[in-house]
Amino acid sequence: MSNPNIVLNVNGIEVIYSHVILVLKGVSLQVPEGGIVAILGGNGAG
Repeated sequence: MSNPNIVLNVNGIEVIYSHVILVLKGVSLQVPEGGIVAILGGNGAG
C-alpha cells in the first residue's frame, strides 16, 4: 500500500481568544488527498 499524498500538514496550533482564553494548544494534524478534517468546539461551532 502506498502512502497518501498529504495536502495539509499543520503542527502545534495554538488559539487564544482576547489574549486570555486558551482554546487549542499543541494540536497537530495531517490531511491526506481526498480527506476531510474538522475541529469542532464544545457547541459544535468549530
